[in-house]
Amino acid sequence: MRFLKLSLCSLLLLLTVLLSGCWDQYELRELSVVTGLGIDLVDDETIRLTIQVINPSELASQEEGTGRSSAQNYETFAPTIQEAFRKLTEKAPRRGYYSHIASVVIGESAARAGLTNFLDHFYRDHEIRTDFPIVIARGYEAKEILSVIPPIEEIASIHIMNSISYGENSYSLVTATTLDDLFEKIVGPGIDPYLNGITINGDETVSKQIANVEEVKPIAFLQLGDMAIFREDQLVGWLTEEETKGLLYLTGNIQDTSETLPCPHGQEGSFVVETYSTKTTMDINYEGDELNVNIDPEIHGTISEVNCEQLDITSKESHAYIHDALEQKINELISETLARARDEHVDFTGIGREVYREQPTYWKTIRQDWYEAFTQANIEVHTEGNVVESGDVNNTFNIEDYKHDH
Repeated sequence: MRFLKLSLCSLLLLLTVLLSGCWDQYELRELSVVTGLGIDLVDDETIRLTIQVINPSELASQEEGTGRSSAQNYETFAPTIQEAFRKLTEKAPRRGYYSHIASVVIGESAARAGLTNFLDHFYRDHEIRTDFPIVIARGYEAKEILSVIPPIEEIASIHIMNSISYGENSYSLVTATTLDDLFEKIVGPGIDPYLNGITINGDETVSKQIANVEEVKPIAFLQLGDMAIFREDQLVGWLTEEETKGLLYLTGNIQDTSETLPCPHGQEGSFVVETYSTKTTMDINYEGDELNVNIDPEIHGTISEVNCEQLDITSKESHAYIHDALEQKINELISETLARARDEHVDFTGIGREVYREQPTYWKTIRQDWYEAFTQANIEVHTEGNVVESGDVNNTFNIEDYKHDH
């Protein structure tokens, strides 16, 4: 028995020799934590990669800071993304750690050249996660966006991530698109990508200086805005605010937003419906070469503000008017978006994907000429609005009526 125990212990000791352990480990003090990346196209053969690295000692300081920036930006130039990453060792004193990337910014010229030229490496590299949001710099290079010192968040790349997260849940012009989402739309049949745009609002020069955050009103700030639209992987244009709203209603990606609607009977003023739930279905059918598409958004909302003297929201007549006004507004927004997609000969609406899913046989006959078929399709939008609440009160208070009653 004793011999058996000794033999077993010896075997276990020998097996530990075969264990590799943490052969590729790096101590934290040997790493630079990368929170943001910027990609710009300098010329046909050169990429500028901007790498934003946090300064942990400055962020963690409990006392007055040292005056150093909370982040440093390093720029490298190379013909490929992989080589640009490797060249970071020429400038940065530590190895880059890429598992905490908060956002990636792509310059407008690089986006027009084609996204797959730059994003292939991100999917292949096992050290890089793919759940970070991607935005397109409008009117600026990516390096300029990452150089802005935000007024609240201390690091531009983290500011972008948090702004997208908040905006997606609070307004309809922002939607988080990760690398996984983008890849699915680029390679998927019948759909083109769209990405949030970002720009600098204010004095670009001051935006890079600490003086930008020393004022109550920031001199410059980063602003998420117009949606970038693509044909396959190449940027072709930008949607307006109304077109962006229409797109997100059409695709059912609106979580919480507001619509300002006119008062009834031609009276001055307006009322606001906060939409909090959207579900959009599409019905696809064809007769011969004629494609018919019925888009049916179902919108749920609540009245959040009333500035109408003659809108009694407790009456059936007013209730019907509210529903009709909301449905008409959503129909108009979606129609504007569809018209823009047809004019650009792109399909970021996803209608082609629904044709592929619902009518695969028909899709095989028109997939090579889908953009032309899309422009010729009969598309109808029928919104169903359902406004069920009015907040904590029913009708708005009227000062003159209040004085008269008392």
